Amino acid sequence: MIGNPRRDAALACRCRAAREEERRRAEREARRPVCKDCGHKFTDDRWKAVEYRRDWSRRQSHPHLCENCQSRAVAAEQQAVAA
Repeated sequence: MIGNPRRDAALACRCRAAREEERRRAEREARRPVCKDCGHKFTDDRWKAVEYRRDWSRRQSHPHLCENCQSRAVAAEQQAVAA
């Protein structure tokens, strides 16, 4: 039986592309920050929110914490100021 070289080349190209995409996803996940308090990985939204910004007015407080831990830290700070 004779194979189809164009089909074989297309399948090989698809396999390479899928492996490359999987490698990129794995590298991205490896770079994903984790919360210094609870250890949970940041969501995509939180990761984007804490990225380096030149504009100081748009920077997040507690960029090393996840959303939940940040809200608890901010609440604790406000409570300490109020007391």
